[in-house]
Amino acid sequence: EDEASTGGTLVTYLDRSFYTTENEGNLFVDAPEGTPVQFSWNGSERRGKLPASRLLPIDLTGTADGRHVIKVSANGRDAEVVLKKLPPRKGAVKIDRVNRVLLVNDKPFIAVGSTGSNAKTVKELAGVGFNGPIVGMHEPFTKEVQERIRGALDAAQACGLKITVWYQDFALTDDHEKWEAELLEMVEMFKDHPAVLAWLVFDEPTSNIKWLAGLCHAVREADPYHPVFVNWCDRGHGWTRDMGDVTGDVNSMDG
Repeated sequence: EDEASTGGTLVTYLDRSFYTTENEGNLFVDAPEGTPVQFSWNGSERRGKLPASRLLPIDLTGTADGRHVIKVSANGRDAEVVLKKLPPRKGAVKIDRVNRVLLVNDKPFIAVGSTGSNAKTVKELAGVGFNGPIVGMHEPFTKEVQERIRGALDAAQACGLKITVWYQDFALTDDHEKWEAELLEMVEMFKDHPAVLAWLVFDEPTSNIKWLAGLCHAVREADPYHPVFVNWCDRGHGWTRDMGDVTGDVNSMDG
């Protein structure tokens, strides 16, 4: 919610979920071609007319690491977005928010896969051509589970795969504090592994949605270099307005 804002009816967002080595970013403004637009950040202001692409280039040369607020105005409507600049890190996974695709090594990556749980199943998934399986662990975060996750990640790296890691101990569904503590311990332990694609933090939530927003934020703060993934379902309740308050980076919906 801090990276894109509708500002009433003005929709605007940045073309990357975060920036590292880029010399230029792009600000998308959802308005007709030719609309007068102005935006300001870091003490500078720019005015112009919106091109057909609806993208306004932003010079990132010399931009310090951190969070930078960009204020945007168009046709009397205002909005703010936050630009995140992070130090470069090997294995970082960004989101191209204009084309709606993950970026691995700054190249588009479309994950195709199924769910595996250990090194053997990951190798089997690689053998049938998958490139981005999900590894799910739903037990207490013991040494054995930790080694199974590590083994699956190592196998994925050897096979050239990227993995979405899903740790959710179903026994802790109502113990939010312990669940979050174990999830963050897992993220801290494996966030630098080169095979990590994303963190799946919750599957099929039907309640406690406001708490889930805080969980997504906590994981993103612990590891800003990988997307946070939430899988929804429509079993009996469908999509509700509250779900829009959850700040997952990647979302899916089970039928």
